[in-house]
Amino acid sequence: NLENKEKIVFTKEDRIPIYDTPKGVKEELLLTMSEPENIEPSLVVLQPGCSTDIEKPHEGVELGYVIEGEIELYLNKEVYLVRKEETFFYSANKKHFIKNKSNSKTATLIWIEIF
Repeated sequence: NLENKEKIVFTKEDRIPIYDTPKGVKEELLLTMSEPENIEPSLVVLQPGCSTDIEKPHEGVELGYVIEGEIELYLNKEVYLVRKEETFFYSANKKHFIKNKSNSKTATLIWIEIF
């Protein structure tokens, strides 16, 4: 029975766009199912100079991988530079957001929240 078969591969068409993002930020959820509900992977594209909304501290951890460009990761008052092909990982118990520091190139990253 194909309907009960576990979904393993998710195509570009399966992605769910997130519409309430700031100007210059495109975010799509990479998984369409609610299981497991404790992980939320997304593909984020930041236009030059744009940043995600500031997230308040919350439970869990966050992990990211920069595919293209470089970003600045803001955790409370600390700022970390994350370059192409670098990974970041942090506890989400601090205020956080991501900014594309370039004024000419887009930045693309995979961002995974684990609750």
